[in-house]
Amino acid sequence: MGGLGLDARRSLRLAVTVMVVAYGVGAALRYGLIEREDLGLLCDSGSPPWWCGPRLFVIRAFLHDAFAIASLLSLGIAVWRRSLGLALAAVALGTVGMVLYGFTWSGVGVLGGLLLAGRLQTDRDQYREREPQR
Repeated sequence: MGGLGLDARRSLRLAVTVMVVAYGVGAALRYGLIEREDLGLLCDSGSPPWWCGPRLFVIRAFLHDAFAIASLLSLGIAVWRRSLGLALAAVALGTVGMVLYGFTWSGVGVLGGLLLAGRLQTDRDQYREREPQR
């Protein structure tokens, strides 16, 4: 990483942090809420706990590729608006989607978000180099 500038390293750290946090959220949903058989049995009982509704919502979301679609929509808007925040949202949503069984289109959102974030950082760096010093 010796050739990267300070801003590029900061952006890389931010992207990695977003991915790690999103992976943690996805893993918590997958292994702590969805795949646990005991929770599924509780939700199938006559009087299910309150959290069965959100659990079912997450299950339906990944069955219908909602995380991948949200990632791709965020990416599309990020390209249009040239928004680093939306590019990172695409990375986060795509990462959660990949952890929750929807690898293909979620992966497109992650890769596109990372590429766009890198492009936006490069554009910022080039703009700073061309800007006259005061």
